[in-house]
Amino acid sequence: MLFLRSRDSGIYAMNAANGKIRWRYGTGGRVDATPAVSNGVVYAGSSDGNLYAPDAQTGELIWHFVGNDGIQASPTVVNGVVYGGSNDHRVYALDAANGARLWQYRTGAPVASTPAVVDGVLYVGSGDRHLYAINSVTGVVLWNLPTDGLVITSPAVADGLVYVGSADGTVYAAGVAEPIVDQLGPPQLPTATPVQTIAPPDPTSAPQSLTPTPTREPSVAPDPASGLQPGDSLWRYEIDGRWLTIADEPG
Repeated sequence: MLFLRSRDSGIYAMNAANGKIRWRYGTGGRVDATPAVSNGVVYAGSSDGNLYAPDAQTGELIWHFVGNDGIQASPTVVNGVVYGGSNDHRVYALDAANGARLWQYRTGAPVASTPAVVDGVLYVGSGDRHLYAINSVTGVVLWNLPTDGLVITSPAVADGLVYVGSADGTVYAAGVAEPIVDQLGPPQLPTATPVQTIAPPDPTSAPQSLTPTPTREPSVAPDPASGLQPGDSLWRYEIDGRWLTIADEPG
């Protein structure tokens, strides 16, 4: 199954074999970032300020987190925690099971960078021109790296270094923080006390469709068994939105 976002405000589940829509969940604004999928749940932010968590199989909403501004960054899910940035300048850590806020850290500008979480450390860029290294368990900042431009790209971590691009036209490489997991063992999450309303949004402001709602049939190319060649189109599906991006289901 594939999971898509579109600026028509929808989160979609699509059959990867034939391009048919399984379900669509409508939010109250554009969905600008690629969803994350983990343990049968889809996580996606919307310009309406909410992070939504529908069931991957049915599209039924499990929970949603009410933020303070639009969400343009894709979330990252690690060890039962959803990490993500928001235009309200904050980085959030949420319990993946119920959306309760575990911690938040406020940067100096909107966060449109998708976090990378490695060895218990979260790396994320901000529009305040900094790359941050944050303890993923406590939300405490370990260090920050200043640049000369917006940092809206997503960091990559490899071989003891964290890499990130900046709008100043430079790619930066910095030494990673000391591993948190190695020091503390498996992350012990703080007790989660819900601080936001975890309830379905008002249907008058966020129309939803929780049943399969294909508005058109996908255009299907010849069956692969009949000799589909590399680069040949198998199928395509047109959605009434733009800036379409796709995530697949792990496993």
